[in-house]
Amino acid sequence: MIPRRVFDKLLERYGMAATFESLYRKYENMAWWNQNKINDLTKQISELKSKVGQFTRFIEAKGLVEAFKEFIKPKEKSVIKNIKEKQRIADTKIGLQIKKPPKRGMVR
Repeated sequence: MIPRRVFDKLLERYGMAATFESLYRKYENMAWWNQNKINDLTKQISELKSKVGQFTRFIEAKGLVEAFKEFIKPKEKSVIKNIKEKQRIADTKIGLQIKKPPKRGMVR
């Protein structure tokens, strides 16, 4: 027969082993899921890189490189001109909103 103290230690260790096994399964599942996600993202990146390559070849083949660069980064002069125009409009609106203060005194 097994002494009570030894039996209690065996039960305690069995409980710990079950806990560690469940943690192991949990983290193994998380690792599997993360690996699948990494594989999916890697696949998407390679597909996007191939699409960028196709797009670049298309732009070069059609001779649209300069037009595309202009589309991506418009001329700075036009942006500055646009900002100054908006500022001028705002200044005129503020000028129109200024009103004379009312006269003091009694009005009958």
